[in-house]
Amino acid sequence: MKRRIIVGLGILLIGLSAFLAFRYFFGKPLRSSFEATSEESLLLLRVDDPVGFWNGLVSQKFWKEMTTIPAVRNAESMLVGLDSLAGQQGRLQKFLKNKNFLASLQPVGKDEMDWLFVLEVSDEALKDFWSIIESNTSNRYVSATRLYSDVEIREIKAKDGSRTLSVARIDNLVLLSFTSFLLEEAIRNVQSESIPNMGDIYGDRLFKNREPVTLILTKAGVQGFAGVLGKEGRGEVFVAWPEKLAAVIHPEIDGSEIRFSGELYSDPSFPIETSDISEATWSNWLGLVPNSAASFSVFSFDHISKLSGIMGENLVLNPVVSGELENKLIDRGFLEGFTGMHLAIEMGQSFSDRRDRILVFRTDSAARQTEMLRDFVIGIAEGIERSTYVDFYRGREIFMIDLDQFPTHLFRANFSGFPNTFITVLEGNILMANSNSVLKRYLDEMDSGNGKSIASTGFPSENGDISQFQTYWELDFSNTWPTWMDFVSPSWAAFFQKYAAVAFQFEKLSLQVSVSNSSHFLTGKVSYRDTKTGAEQQLAMHEIKTVTFEEELTFGPKGLRNFNDASLEFLVQDRSDKVHLITEEGEEVFSKMLDGPIISDIFQIDYYKNNKLQLLFATANSLYAVDRLGEFLPGFPVDIPTGSISYLNLVDYENDRNYRYFLASASGEIYLLDREGKILDGWNPKVIPDPIVSNPTHFRVPGLGDRMFVIDRKGYWHLFNRRGEYEPGAPFELADEILTQYAIREGNSAKETRIVTVSPNGEVVMANFQGEITERTQLPRPDRESSFHLVKDPKNERYLLVVQEFNQLTVLDESYQTLFSQRIDAKDLYFQYFHFGPSNEILVVIDRQQEFIYLYDLAGKMLSERPLPGTSPLAIDLPAGKNEYAIFSIHGSQWIEYRVPL
Repeated sequence: MKRRIIVGLGILLIGLSAFLAFRYFFGKPLRSSFEATSEESLLLLRVDDPVGFWNGLVSQKFWKEMTTIPAVRNAESMLVGLDSLAGQQGRLQKFLKNKNFLASLQPVGKDEMDWLFVLEVSDEALKDFWSIIESNTSNRYVSATRLYSDVEIREIKAKDGSRTLSVARIDNLVLLSFTSFLLEEAIRNVQSESIPNMGDIYGDRLFKNREPVTLILTKAGVQGFAGVLGKEGRGEVFVAWPEKLAAVIHPEIDGSEIRFSGELYSDPSFPIETSDISEATWSNWLGLVPNSAASFSVFSFDHISKLSGIMGENLVLNPVVSGELENKLIDRGFLEGFTGMHLAIEMGQSFSDRRDRILVFRTDSAARQTEMLRDFVIGIAEGIERSTYVDFYRGREIFMIDLDQFPTHLFRANFSGFPNTFITVLEGNILMANSNSVLKRYLDEMDSGNGKSIASTGFPSENGDISQFQTYWELDFSNTWPTWMDFVSPSWAAFFQKYAAVAFQFEKLSLQVSVSNSSHFLTGKVSYRDTKTGAEQQLAMHEIKTVTFEEELTFGPKGLRNFNDASLEFLVQDRSDKVHLITEEGEEVFSKMLDGPIISDIFQIDYYKNNKLQLLFATANSLYAVDRLGEFLPGFPVDIPTGSISYLNLVDYENDRNYRYFLASASGEIYLLDREGKILDGWNPKVIPDPIVSNPTHFRVPGLGDRMFVIDRKGYWHLFNRRGEYEPGAPFELADEILTQYAIREGNSAKETRIVTVSPNGEVVMANFQGEITERTQLPRPDRESSFHLVKDPKNERYLLVVQEFNQLTVLDESYQTLFSQRIDAKDLYFQYFHFGPSNEILVVIDRQQEFIYLYDLAGKMLSERPLPGTSPLAIDLPAGKNEYAIFSIHGSQWIEYRVPL
């Protein structure tokens, strides 16, 4: 194994044997164990009672998985062996207690590290203990001695060929390490007054609040951790902490948490001033962090300029960009109005190589600053079509700024990962995201009330005064780990991947920094899961509500949001073609007869522009718009000339509710209707020669503008502008045949934004919006009868690939990694995929022949003991603030609601 991180307690089995063989040198001055540790140490652990500390660890629920790491497992068995050789009866613990045991993790090469262990001793009674150990180990080890700098080093090796342990003694210090040059370095540190050691660097800080356990994260350790997270050429640390930071903390195990508190040390540039924040302000501020966030940081200073003090080191700025921002924004007072509070949110991995990131800045001048940004964007995009740099979503205007690392240059702070910046305003805060898609996803979560709370974070804690709060940072392991491999350095990726099960035992890591008397104090905790096995792991799906109709239901349930209170409502249709709108409580809102089965999705529109929503949908013959009372809007239903509509999509170019209705028939006729249902020029109809297999789609491509497209059965991608004119070179051939869905992998330009689909023979094809094929990947094809499906989530944020064989399904992620395989003996299958965050994903498999519905998580585990009855697609919701899925289905004449705990 490339890196051997050896837990210190285990080496005592052989280390004490060597130590007790040395002569005692009386009359020498007592030394601190910190004098032996190098200034390059990454972290140090000092323990008064190492055996008791170890026993506390092994009793925790997460320990079983920890022992899968060989170094931990070996250390555990060695400590048990030492206790046995000592005669048990607690002798080992009595001997080590109050002996000041220190473990120092130190670099030994590129991406390699090992431990140096130091024990302070002064009790000659150890000779008796040595005789007990020696009598039980003399036949199991071989040893040799050598001198280094006039200090005798004993090298001990077990006869079974294990690693060699080097042991030395200087005055009252016993030094032990499995890496000999660490021992030699420790000897030099003790003997030389000119070589700085940890005792010199930290001095009294190490002893002024002596606790049973002290953990020291050094400045070198902070830098090293940043190196582990920084993949060369891409994933810089999102919010760069100062390089000259260190912490002396005291951990303790408390129930299902490891808590710690202590002092944070920094260079003088680290700002001391904080903003005035109340608990109510903190609560509102936390509400701006979505529950699906992988990690987030909150900073609270007295002024926005302090950002450059904490995150302004080692910046590489483009002088042209800096100059332009100085002249057009900063010198004109753009930064005036920003407070010292901001959020930095990591949302996880996107379709592209970047990680989705959002910055939220509190400001008192949002309207003025938005107008300045609008003028700035128009100035740098002069002569370019407006739709290439402006978008609209949920009633908000979004600007795209095509300047590399715009936030870094604007605030003189290290906010990495912003090749383009997308900006909007939310509740008086300026939002900056590194992609349009993540900004829209963030707005979805905020409008759904899916934000964090004080209860979910645990801050302010009993150790932190909120009035002195400065920084809070939280990492969600379950939301982060699925994409961890994408930003750790390559040399560490294999290690993290191999021991992923260890990380899954932990839930969250949180840190908070407060200021008092010009000093920084650090408190935090690591929480871990209450692991269960066997029957305890089975999720208990339970039926909580049913509504029975007079006739069999054939369509739905389609979940809709009530515009008054945002509650869920559902549209269903029965076999007589009557539609019913019901509330989540099962009460009927209206029923209405149609001229045939609904063939489209259900859209909500604000036709009268008064924030009251109506329903839009289509049958094969007509386009319907119905208000919440079941009444048709003026001019609706609209008859379709061909009478064979198969697809409908809704378009709102400028988010001004001047809607366009995008319809298509399976045979190849494409229509674009205006708000009143009149067919527009260029689309009357637009005819393509082959059957259409995809919903007609509008997409605003960053840097390109509005584009409309369909995919036909022969594998051609028909790409148009708003007037119905083909894009140069279109249609573009993707494959010989296409039968499944497509997904859009949104980037920050036409070249980066790609459409992806899969052919019937299993070839995954990607093409960008310049018409270039960017990838062709052949999936495994078990036999000629295998079929392939692309299954995307309703918001087009993620997709899965499903390989269907005669009696087995194999599910792959976007990187073609197998997630799970499942035996299902059926041919007529339909798939749905719901993505509520990396740890909350569901694949729905509907067996239409046997009328079974299976729900799986992405580990292949069913969410219920048995499949649900039915053949229609499900509606699934994850209500904000509730730790359970809400699942809605139809079967026979019933609408049914189920709940499944997470």
